Amino acid sequence: MDATQTHRLTAKDLKRDHAALYAQLRLSFMAIGAEAERARIKAVLAQALAGDEDLVHQLAFDGVTTGLEAARLSLKSRLNADHRASKRKAASRLANVEASARVEAPDAVTADVSRQASAQADETDAPADQGA
Repeated sequence: MDATQTHRLTAKDLKRDHAALYAQLRLSFMAIGAEAERARIKAVLAQALAGDEDLVHQLAFDGVTTGLEAARLSLKSRLNADHRASKRKAASRLANVEASARVEAPDAVTADVSRQASAQADETDAPADQGA
């Protein structure tokens, strides 16, 4: 190898030529990684909203979801659940209104028909009274 070429040190070279240093670095990196993973899991679990515990628990242990992503997904899940609940409430209210309309409609129709018949009778009686 001439002076212009550089030697690249690989993990294999380090392990072979400097076993003690390799072991020390490996343990340090593993500890750093484990601490980062614990922090990630805590950050994800902290995002749980009521009713989304299962989702957040699943995200916490998938090994990739960040706290911010968990917050977004948990909020999205809550909004979807609220939207579904609102739609169910609106459908229930509509059903109640329609049921009430069906119950009230016959009386309303009858009253309206009676008013119209009465008005027509008054109209037909009025000219006859004036001519007599």
